[in-house]
Amino acid sequence: MPENMKWQKEDFMSAKLVSTQYISGGCEYVFEDTDVGTFSNSLCSLFAAEGYKLETGSPVSGVYGKGSTAVRLLVGPLVQRYKFKVDVMPEGSGVRLRLTKGMSGASGGLIGCFAMKKELTCILDRVRTLSVPSSGSAPATSSGGSPAQRLKELNELKSAGIITEEEYQTRRYRLVDQL
Repeated sequence: MPENMKWQKEDFMSAKLVSTQYISGGCEYVFEDTDVGTFSNSLCSLFAAEGYKLETGSPVSGVYGKGSTAVRLLVGPLVQRYKFKVDVMPEGSGVRLRLTKGMSGASGGLIGCFAMKKELTCILDRVRTLSVPSSGSAPATSSGGSPAQRLKELNELKSAGIITEEEYQTRRYRLVDQL
């Protein structure tokens, strides 16, 4: 990606998030009113703004990483190292984005695994909030939607292994208090 390319939220604003499905190690989104080229370049800019570089592949199908593998192996969990696999595919009048972890975090032990899950949750939230609501209903986000909708989303995050049981229980108690 060119150095002068900067992420602009407006790049995503014409895309409408119409579907979210949590999968093992990540999430699949369907966005309407965009095309593969525009969306993947905007996604590349978003990752760059978060400190990631495209390590292999292309913005349409590639791996984004942050940090050094060698230093992570030598120093352990004190060094940040994250990798995410991205696939952007045409889907109707839009795109399907599959975003999954490109590593487990195991080289950093339990702290590394926890950090990787936390980073995945942050990236998923960032991508999800970068669209305009589709007509009919807005996608539930961790800061929007009814408490019941957010509980359903929380269950999906736990089932997909994106958050731990402890994180699930903490967030669940907060949401139940809002009912």
